[in-house]
Amino acid sequence: MNKELNNFLDEVCERIKYKKIHSEIRTELSEHILSLAEEYKKEGLTEDEAVRKAVLQMGNSEEIGDRLNKQHKPETEWSLLFLVSIIVSIGGMIMFECSKYQSMNSVYFERYLFIALLSIAVMLGVYFYDYTRLRNRSFSLYTGLFILFLIIKLFGITVAGRPIIKVGSFSVLPEFLSPFFLIAFAGILDGYKGGGTFSLVKLIILAFLSVALMFLFPAKGMAVLLFSGFFVILMTGILRGNFGGKVRNQMLLLFCIFSMIIFLVLLSLQPYQLERIKVFLDKDRDIMGSGYQQYIARKWLSMSKWFGKTGLTFNGSPLESILPGANTDFVFVNIVATFGKALGLGLIIAVAAFIIRMFAVTRKIKNDYGFYLSLSSCVILSLQFILSILVNLNMFPLASVSMPFISYGGTNYIVDMILLGIILSVWRRNNIVKRTGIGSKSLPYRKFISYEDGRIIINLK
Repeated sequence: MNKELNNFLDEVCERIKYKKIHSEIRTELSEHILSLAEEYKKEGLTEDEAVRKAVLQMGNSEEIGDRLNKQHKPETEWSLLFLVSIIVSIGGMIMFECSKYQSMNSVYFERYLFIALLSIAVMLGVYFYDYTRLRNRSFSLYTGLFILFLIIKLFGITVAGRPIIKVGSFSVLPEFLSPFFLIAFAGILDGYKGGGTFSLVKLIILAFLSVALMFLFPAKGMAVLLFSGFFVILMTGILRGNFGGKVRNQMLLLFCIFSMIIFLVLLSLQPYQLERIKVFLDKDRDIMGSGYQQYIARKWLSMSKWFGKTGLTFNGSPLESILPGANTDFVFVNIVATFGKALGLGLIIAVAAFIIRMFAVTRKIKNDYGFYLSLSSCVILSLQFILSILVNLNMFPLASVSMPFISYGGTNYIVDMILLGIILSVWRRNNIVKRTGIGSKSLPYRKFISYEDGRIIINLK
């Protein structure tokens, strides 16, 4: 390489702190400088003179390096961290109150703090991890998860009719690991880019197998989350032209197959599951049996004050003694009853802002794989929040769905923090990882250096 060109590239890269982008910048700068030098050679200049003139036309190397450093600087999405810190704080407040209970809903606050701090540490680890390394391992991740779930189902320990994983003194419900199916799915979908309708059919089969596995456990709440997540991601992929072919036909195929799956699931519902739907439709049905939790939750919400803990009891008993799941599935009811409707409303506003911001950030992701990976995490977290709040407000049939960053637990808390870490990791590298896109006008690949009419143009937008 020409000495002057090499010195120029060294001076530019010295100003760019993110070293992983150096190779790409050197390649693109040298390509355009040499291209411009070829034009000067046609004017009669020697090769060294042509390269020297092309380098001079580029301008000040330090200024270019500083501007490229600013463009390729890792970014932190502080607004998401601020919103999640509010949600986590509310979760900590209610868990501290739960630690005072002398009932089945009591929690060990020290254990909660340990899990919370461990989850934050794991989230930070994911945040600094280069997510692009996951892409080529996506199918292996999916296959590994599927085999693991089958082994647990066939040979695992069963407690209260549910298979579990024992790790030392900790028990892990495997369905809390199911969101990683969607994480793996994001990479598989990106790998099928331009594969046509047949690739879409293969993805639908993979989605169906994952959801069917959740029904076998049984983990109906997670099955609903996965089903909805797969549908949203596949629909988004079709609308973005990920598969190529006719979008209308692919959308029709997706809706037909997923509608058929819903119909088959409804036909296969067990009597107790049908009873939950009947209880949801008839609020006063079997209030001392299958409708007990919804009935008690509804009573506590109606007795709650706007500010502070309600002093009322139900049949002489406090909330924590009569509402199963007050620290997990019905934690939102507990928050309202303990701190007042105002905090409950504030939590809903914070959750809504968090969901909106997650999708707003994801929409700006320039790399296709990063987009689908972030979208998968957004969908899982959003659906958990929405379903949990709807169940607590008696606006959805009873389902076991924890509220992210709030409900008491171990595995679910860590997994939700990992999902947040994935979103933050993708955004952190949004200006670093190469922009990609197929069939999408919103995501064309645009180099940061272009050559037009004998001029080199550096695009820093």
